[in-house]
This record gives sequence, C-alpha cells and structure tokens, in this order.
Amino acid sequence: MAFNINEFINTALPRDGLRPNLFEIQMIGPSGVNPRNFQFKAKATSIPSSVVGITPVMYYGRQVKLAGNRQFENWTVTVIMDEDDYAISGVRGAFTNWSQMVNYHIGNFRNTMYVPPNTGGYFGTGIIYHKYKDNSGDTNIYMMQGCWPVEVGPITLDWADNDRVAEFQVTFAYQWWNDQVAVA
Repeated sequence: MAFNINEFINTALPRDGLRPNLFEIQMIGPSGVNPRNFQFKAKATSIPSSVVGITPVMYYGRQVKLAGNRQFENWTVTVIMDEDDYAISGVRGAFTNWSQMVNYHIGNFRNTMYVPPNTGGYFGTGIIYHKYKDNSGDTNIYMMQGCWPVEVGPITLDWADNDRVAEFQVTFAYQWWNDQVAVA
C-alpha cells in the first residue's frame, strides 16, 4: 500500500491533533486555605498515570497473573510566578499555607481543623482544563480528587539567570482522578 499524506491527515488527525500546551489549572483547597479556590497558569504538568497492579498466584509451578488494585502516581505541577505570588493570597502563599496546615514547620503537628473528619480534613481538588484549539469550547477535564501538597518545591535564585520568570514545582498526593469532556 502506498503512503498517502492526505489519507493520514483526514483519518488519523481529522481535527489537526490535540495540543499539549492549551491548559489551565484550578485548585479548590480545604477551608482555611487562602485563597481557597484559585486558578493559575502553570508552565507544565501531566495527566498522572494510573496503574492496575498485578496479583500473582502460583498454580502448578506457573505464575498466573490476576488484576490487582489501581494505584495513582503523584501529580506534579510547575508553576510560573509573579511577585504577588509570595504573599499568603498568592499561588505560592496558598500552597505553603496549605502545606503548613497539614503539618506545621515548627512543632510537627497538624492544625486540629484539618484532622479528619473535620470539614473534610486537608483534602482538596485539583482540576486540569485541557482545551481544544478550535475555539469550540470543548475541553477535557481531569479532576484530582482528595489531593494535598506533599512538596512545595524550591525557587531557584541565581544572579546569572536573566530573562526568565521564576517558577517552582508542587507535588500532590491524591486519592484518585477522573476525567470527563465538557462540550460547549
């Protein structure tokens, strides 16, 4: 069979391919995080993998593989910063505050408001809106349910690092993610 570029474009990529750079992230933190509900631009993230484990069972010297439990890998977001993001009401401030409520920097204890089942504990929801490029309003939505920041990463400061916007990473643990498509 001869190669036909038009056939490839019309059948494999009829909408010209999904772009990985058209996304926004929204966080809905637990009560007490300021701001509790905020949307921000991130430089990078990924849709975390989910893996169904394998439960091996031995039978007559042979390993039989059965489906195990689903596991979800941590979710990492690279956040681009503006100067206001250092403040408690800024993006980094919100993540730092949230992390501090889960386990204080001094004292190694949790705010009693965040001890489950009080107000849902320290769990929040992270939402990725992966948008379509054709302005149709169609969007893939991924919701990280029961998430909390396990690491608020460093901000690199460097005198030789000119012409770049500061950034940091936040890594979240979460219970599960689910996806849906919003159609305009």
